[in-house]
Amino acid sequence: MTGSGWFTLIAAFALGIATCVQLIQVVGLVPQIATVETAPSLSAGLFAVGYLLGFVIPLAGGLLVDGMGNPGLVLVPALVLAALGILAAHASKNMVSSLRGAE
Repeated sequence: MTGSGWFTLIAAFALGIATCVQLIQVVGLVPQIATVETAPSLSAGLFAVGYLLGFVIPLAGGLLVDGMGNPGLVLVPALVLAALGILAAHASKNMVSSLRGAE
């Protein structure tokens, strides 16, 4: 593999690691940040959003490649989603305290 092939391989590896991290967070993080009453609905919501994004993001990448004719654009939707996730993480400092309630 030469040129952009290595970038694609590394990006696919990073995407796989991110998927594993998402699964760990959905399963293990929800009981840590939610009360007993809100944990099931939060977990279901996280699973739904995760699987929806797992379908929509690769589809958007494929549509972008088909529309523009440039295979290098296939990871753009995933990179945009990652950037939005980082921004959302920094903006949600009070989210955990609101989910836990006033303990």
